[in-house]
Amino acid sequence: MIPSKKVVKANDTALAGALRSLLQNPERIKSIKEWCLAHRNNYSWLSVAKQTEEVYYKVLQKYEKNTI
Repeated sequence: MIPSKKVVKANDTALAGALRSLLQNPERIKSIKEWCLAHRNNYSWLSVAKQTEEVYYKVLQKYEKNTI
């Protein structure tokens, strides 16, 4: 897994710092690009839809077991 810096929501200073740091590190950009390309199929609309459907079925099965 590629380590990442977290940026707090609505914190423009943190976002600017993270982008500045990234732009000054071409090797980091390359490693992020490689990771993204290697994992892009995990985040397609079809893949995310299937994963969401699986979660819904698991929740439904647990609900049905607890209501019978």
